[in-house]
Amino acid sequence: MPNWTCKVTPEGKTVRNSSKLRKARRFRSIKTGSQFFMWHARFGSRGRIHLHFDAENYEVEIGYIGWHLPL
Repeated sequence: MPNWTCKVTPEGKTVRNSSKLRKARRFRSIKTGSQFFMWHARFGSRGRIHLHFDAENYEVEIGYIGWHLPL
């Protein structure tokens, strides 16, 4: 993983263990059609940027920018 310059964290166990919450974090992906965007950066008190990091190719794909998704 890169040394992010802001706080970027993976989804917690609650999201990873819930198919409903994982589904809410699936977004259209240019490479796979649909992808679970497990990583997110924070902005403001409620904002999130959900992203997928491809370590092999050093690529970051943004899936969502907006308010915190439901828990």
